[in-house]
Amino acid sequence: MQQRSMSNFDLYDFGNAIQFVGCIMEGAGRVLLVPFPDQDAEPLMEITPELLRVGNDEWAALFAQTDSGDVRTPAGVILRKGQRQIDSNVSWRVYERDDFRCRYCGSRKPLTVDHIDLWEDGGATVAENLLTTCRHCNKLRGNRDYDEWIESNDYKRRLSRLSAEVQAANAAIVATLPHLRTLRVTTQRTR
Repeated sequence: MQQRSMSNFDLYDFGNAIQFVGCIMEGAGRVLLVPFPDQDAEPLMEITPELLRVGNDEWAALFAQTDSGDVRTPAGVILRKGQRQIDSNVSWRVYERDDFRCRYCGSRKPLTVDHIDLWEDGGATVAENLLTTCRHCNKLRGNRDYDEWIESNDYKRRLSRLSAEVQAANAAIVATLPHLRTLRVTTQRTR
């Protein structure tokens, strides 16, 4: 097993290109790789893991980068990440389509994807229902419906950072909401 240090990685890859897919547990003479419930475990079994050695400050930076509300509680990060895994190929197509910029404020890092038709309402996890957003804007939007969000003062304060083209594209999405709602999954999901 190859050992690595944080100097071998770009911190911004964590939570973007490198994501939580489960956890590793140890005890009673065993080491267990425990994938999240909907994670396909077969590809994980074929990968030779790398050991990443990090200190306390680096752990704090990793959990802050991966969207933890509290770097002292990694369990919250792991549970939240496991509840809605988005295929990385879909995420990267969305990032590329949106020029690797937040569609709400124009920033570049750290990026995530936001469901236009809310995930909590059954919104589909497909590229046409996703926008590239920075973590801050994604959290700020929260569970507001898209049309409510782009009329909010929070969004309007960000407009000066966006090109006229992006502003128009964001506004045009409102007309697509009825179609996006037809793509909803039938099983209700919760955070």
